[in-house]
Parts: sequence; structure tokens; C-alpha cells
Amino acid sequence: MRARYPDQEGFVERDGVKLHYEVFGTGDQTIFFLPTWSIIHSHFWKAQVPYFARHFRVLTFDGRGNGLSDRPAATEAYADEEFAADCLAVMNATGTERAILVGLSAGARWELLLAAEHPDRVLGAAFVGPSVLAVALQHYNEQPPPLRSRTPSVHPAVERVVMRALEKDPARRFESAPEMDSAWVEAAGRDTSRLSLVGAPLDQGNGSDGWREFVPAGRTASTGNMEQISVD
Repeated sequence: MRARYPDQEGFVERDGVKLHYEVFGTGDQTIFFLPTWSIIHSHFWKAQVPYFARHFRVLTFDGRGNGLSDRPAATEAYADEEFAADCLAVMNATGTERAILVGLSAGARWELLLAAEHPDRVLGAAFVGPSVLAVALQHYNEQPPPLRSRTPSVHPAVERVVMRALEKDPARRFESAPEMDSAWVEAAGRDTSRLSLVGAPLDQGNGSDGWREFVPAGRTASTGNMEQISVD
């Protein structure tokens, strides 16, 4: 018995591979829990789906190679790019214009590719135990380009925090997590019309506090070591 059954389920076929997806809840924002490798199906999110489906629209699917999805035989069919393309196909099939992505382990690589190639479809991204070392090492010695060169709408205060966190010179990076958290809080305070640190609008345009709109009532919000914000 499952704690929460889907409100909608179906299949989408991409390049001859059928993918099984499930949709839970009817919230204004969608949280997309991505698959993680091919040794387990989407029910591994069973502890998260019931809770989040009470407050958001939740989307999951069985990654190729497991569950009700097809199992292509070719090794190259399981490349990171294939999984990322599957994620986009599922979003299109379910009418998901934009979503907050959540990836665990290998799923974080597919999440990273999807966010990089289709930033207009991504509201935010959460990486849980990310297996992205190979991707990171490819760019370890490269200084990243200015954030605003890729996302012109980002607030300068947010860009300064991001670029300092990505700084290659240790002497120019944040000295501690609390220092970076304080910088995030200050940047978020200046950037009240943009996306928050967790991907939800800080200003919904109706006078409400977007952070509190994102976090369910009675809970708290936190990023890293940042002081928690209570939600009534």
C-alpha cells in the first residue's frame, strides 16, 4: 500500500523508449523529483511525495531501465544526455512549463544538464548527495563567466555572492558557511523582485511574502547554516 497514489499517470515515448510518469497534487508550483540511476524506480521518493503533494504539484517518473519504463539494451542509451532529455520529455507530456528540480546521486547530473540547457524551464534546483564529480572536474581550473552574462535579469547583489562562492582563488572565497549565509540574506533582502535562494518568487505581486508562500505553514525555511525563518 502506498501512502499517496497519483492523481494522474501515463506514458510518454521518446526516441522509441516509453517512460512512465506520475503526477500528484494540484499546487501552483511543481516539484519534479528526478530518477536516480537505473537500479531503482520512482517509488524511492515515497517518503517525500505524500508531504510535498499537500502543498505543491509533484511530478516523478521511472527512469529508463526500471519500473514501468522501457529497458533499452544499448549501453549508450543510458548516457546522461538521454536521461536529461527524458526529463524534458516528461515535463512536456505533463504540461509542466517550469518546475523546481530535485535530484539525488546520479540524478543530479541529469538535473544539472537540464537546468543548463533549458534554464527557462527551471525555477530552482536541489542537489541531494550529487554525483557530479566528473562534471565538476571538467571545469575545475576554469573561472566561470559572470552570472549576468548568462542571466541578465539576475540582481547584482545575488551575482556578487554567486561569483564569490565560485571563486577559484581561496583567498577571495568566503571563509566560512556562516559568512556566505549572511551574504545570501543580505542579497535576498536587496533582490525582493527576483527568485529566492530556494527558487520561489520572493514577491508574488500581491503583497504576500513569497518565502512564506513557498514554505508550508508551521514549518521553517533554511539554506545551509542560515538562521531559520519561522512560518506562521
